[in-house]
Amino acid sequence: CTVSLQWAMLHWNIPVNPSACCLWHNSLEVALRLLALRRESPCDNYWRPLKGWQCSACGSMNHSALETCDMCRNCRPGGSTTPGSGSNDGRTRSDLT
Repeated sequence: CTVSLQWAMLHWNIPVNPSACCLWHNSLEVALRLLALRRESPCDNYWRPLKGWQCSACGSMNHSALETCDMCRNCRPGGSTTPGSGSNDGRTRSDLT
């Protein structure tokens, strides 16, 4: 789980707090504040984690339609895509959930 959170944080373009000791802890503080806000949101009884297949390299769950891991781009076990190709047929994460 921490790998996927770090992956997301790498893609954030957030303001830097001048009192932050480093960019890593600045991003962690933003993540904590965002999670605290979401904790107060209403329940979503339709939300479910992905159930497709689990990557043997990083442990992330992936949509069953994908041939490479959405996090590390490792090939799906038994898949035909070459490692590192990163193709997801133009789908986005929001399309797959």
